[in-house]
Amino acid sequence: MNNEFKPIFVENETIIFKPLTNNNSQEFRAIENGLLAIFSDKQVLHFHPEKELKSVSDAATYVLGTLIGYGAKIHYNHFIFEKKTNRVIGIIEIRSPLGVLSKYEFLEKISEQEPILKNTWVVEYYLNPEYWGRGIISLCLSLVIERILINPASTISAFTQTENIRSKRILDKHKFIHFITYEKGLEHWIKIKNMTI
Repeated sequence: MNNEFKPIFVENETIIFKPLTNNNSQEFRAIENGLLAIFSDKQVLHFHPEKELKSVSDAATYVLGTLIGYGAKIHYNHFIFEKKTNRVIGIIEIRSPLGVLSKYEFLEKISEQEPILKNTWVVEYYLNPEYWGRGIISLCLSLVIERILINPASTISAFTQTENIRSKRILDKHKFIHFITYEKGLEHWIKIKNMTI
């Protein structure tokens, strides 16, 4: 099982997409403030109430978890910065197969019956609603998918709620297919390496 993920560093005229890379306290504050804005927003929390952050302290704990997860090869969170303000406006959480087992225990049981899910990676993406509809998540997600599939990984999983039409459109655009719907409208989508639709 390969849990390695080579970091992505991309910059264009509007965004910078990268992992947390240094001990720059100014960058930490930007990330903490950006995460707090994202994970306290009612539109985001409508679909992800479990992600709620109530304070900068909560956001600091999230950032610490990012650092620990990167070192342990569990997850490789990448942040989306608005270039002109250096404000964090989004995040893509990238979970390695090792990280998947620690967060999504039910997948281990399912993968016994569905071998295609064995060693799957999981991506989750969140964007400040002020920036929805601009193609930012789509751009960053395409880079993440490409990087994951360079590895021997054969499957990437993503989860969304049945009523989250925006998220389902993004997954469909990136050639994920609906795999199964669990309780409470949680949909499991997968992308299989070399799959054509």
